[in-house]
Amino acid sequence: FVKDLVHSYRLRDGAKGARSANMRWGKSSKRIFAVLRKYGGPRTLRFIRENLETPSDWTIKQEWARDKMHFKPGAHADIFAHLGRLYALLKEKHGIDGPVMYELSEDETTVPGASQYNQRLDSIVGFCGKAGENHQCKQNCSILIQDSETAYEKIADAWATQQLAGHLRIMVVNPLHPKLPSLTVVAHATCNCFDAVWIRNDWDNTKALAEAHISPHLGQLIGRGSDGDARRFKNQLEDMQPHPKAPGRLGLLDAPGFTLSARISEEGDNLKIDCIHSQDWRHNLAKLMSHIAKRVITFGRYVATHSHLLQVRNVMPYSDHGLSADAVDRTDSMDKGGPADCCAPRVQDCLEKMQKGQVEGKPAEPTMLATRAYLRMVSSYVILNAGIKATLTDRVKHAAFVIELLRLSRSYVADSNDLSLKDNFMPRQTYSHVIFSCFSCVLKIMAQRRLNPNLPVCLYKSGSNCCEENFSELGGFGRIAGFKRNYTAGDAIEGIGDVNTLNLYAADPAAPLSFGSRNHRQDVDVSRHESSLDADANMADHKSDEEYVAAWNTGRGEARALAEELGMKPARNATWWDTPWKDEDKHVTQMYAADGDELGGEVNSQGINADFDKEAATRERDAIQPDQEHPAVRANLASSDTDAEQPPAADTEADGADGEAEVDGTTAAEAGGGGGGGGGGG
Repeated sequence: FVKDLVHSYRLRDGAKGARSANMRWGKSSKRIFAVLRKYGGPRTLRFIRENLETPSDWTIKQEWARDKMHFKPGAHADIFAHLGRLYALLKEKHGIDGPVMYELSEDETTVPGASQYNQRLDSIVGFCGKAGENHQCKQNCSILIQDSETAYEKIADAWATQQLAGHLRIMVVNPLHPKLPSLTVVAHATCNCFDAVWIRNDWDNTKALAEAHISPHLGQLIGRGSDGDARRFKNQLEDMQPHPKAPGRLGLLDAPGFTLSARISEEGDNLKIDCIHSQDWRHNLAKLMSHIAKRVITFGRYVATHSHLLQVRNVMPYSDHGLSADAVDRTDSMDKGGPADCCAPRVQDCLEKMQKGQVEGKPAEPTMLATRAYLRMVSSYVILNAGIKATLTDRVKHAAFVIELLRLSRSYVADSNDLSLKDNFMPRQTYSHVIFSCFSCVLKIMAQRRLNPNLPVCLYKSGSNCCEENFSELGGFGRIAGFKRNYTAGDAIEGIGDVNTLNLYAADPAAPLSFGSRNHRQDVDVSRHESSLDADANMADHKSDEEYVAAWNTGRGEARALAEELGMKPARNATWWDTPWKDEDKHVTQMYAADGDELGGEVNSQGINADFDKEAATRERDAIQPDQEHPAVRANLASSDTDAEQPPAADTEADGADGEAEVDGTTAAEAGGGGGGGGGGG
């Protein structure tokens, strides 16, 4: 890049005001200028060109257009095929041999309810199907305009008959490899009206597309990544609930309490492992730490409480605990770094000193034992998912420790005469999601050894964080300056291709670009949980099942010793102490159902459950109103005021058989299949 700049400046004819002639810019240089143009627009490029030198605007736009993907609402084979080819090239450039395990991660975010005309598709986007009492969202909904003579009638009919969407849903291909980027493959508008059956049907459809177009190039689709959405979790749990000893299942067979499994099949040399789904560990971390601030979490004789962290910050010097005021005061509900800092070992050490009366002028605080034990459990969960020093056997041990301690704590409360799981324990969602994700980590470790033992196990990428990152990048606080925070579904369908291009630029080893992050405080600093003196673990150092079973038993033993110290062990011979997993399903139904704030704003928390509560869904759908300040909405409102006396709308069909608008047998996606400029974007 620097060499190109110097050379082009030497070729510049300052006397005549002519630009550099016969200059051939390198790919990395053109990409840097393309990113600058995307960041700051054409005026940024003009400024650089006047003071230094750049390729022509046409050259830069050509470079960007060559790499950018163009999206249509819903799942389409051509997008899946394009991503498959990209991953094949990236694997070759990085020298990655053999299959890479990958997830399809998905999530929704709230967007302004607004329809927009997309010039490239010649369609109106922002609706999600026919409105009505039995409405469930259709992914591929777009209103094809085509004939200018009936354009107004089609638009008016759409507003009269179609459901305006207030959410954006995306699905991201998430390779579990540190060098491969996560790229969006599906984006569409939704009003969040769908159930677990809808999700299952969508999974079947996208699985077929992924296995046909992505898996031959990338590797094996092992599962789905999600946050705590109840509709997805219902399907995830159904896929992993069969016992590991059942035929066609994978699990640690001789590990006590190993109750979830993956699906495994082998035909000749073709080994297939799937149904290893993920609950986002960052969400779970935040939920675990939020509950001790809002709930009574009984951990043996005492209660784990956030007030003990406040005491640590107020009594102990900062050099001992390293806690910021923002972390302890929980000023940012989206922050994940703060909760991780609060459970770090140095904070546990401070609690131990205060618990044992080792702080001058302060009496002993024996009740802090419960909080210290709880934080140790959460720290183990962080190391399991994001650790750098922890070996694969260490991670199996951490998973067993978290699972066993949670199960013993639950059983202790359930067995007590004066406590209840509803009032004295964590919500059922958090309990189930954390245990589920621990099993998922162990199963991924086992699957990696069987599928491609030469590659490292990559756990920290699992879940739906890749979706959150895409939502952030689309907003004005992300990488693309042209977009606003309140982008619509139409904006996202155009902009998600730009985000994919930036992610590709960052991952291309031939000319990698580093973008940095303005949100680094929101992620987890795992160095606070591990010793800097330890060597980094070799994540491809796979062990036998027997060694993993031994690590599992070690983790269980540590959890049981801590539970006994906490006073959980019953005086009488209770069966739950030896087999705390026995009544798990029954106990989960007795737990409290958390609200949206406790779950970190997950979509399902506002009353939409896995079985599609129509009343709750209708309330949410009816609450979707156009954002009066958004330009696309203002244009619609202005048009409505001007044309109030126009003839009534024609009776036109907006949805084809597959959920897309169909005119003369041509869907909007097919009509807009060519490339071209962007309409409907910011």
